[in-house]
Amino acid sequence: MVCYDWAERALKCGYPERFAMENMGHNSKAVHRAYAKRAQTKIPSLEEYELLAEGSLQTATLQSGNTSG
Repeated sequence: MVCYDWAERALKCGYPERFAMENMGHNSKAVHRAYAKRAQTKIPSLEEYELLAEGSLQTATLQSGNTSG
């Protein structure tokens, strides 16, 4: 169960899939996605993502769900 928990945590915090796959010791996206399938994620709005791309919004702000500051 450790693999499932770790993969879910990685997905939830936005850890890049390729890094997670390497850390878990496999190179199959299908296997990784099976491990992470129960993860709850927050998907930023397009506006939030554009601000992130511009450098106007910190990654931590998106992850915490707090966009008011």
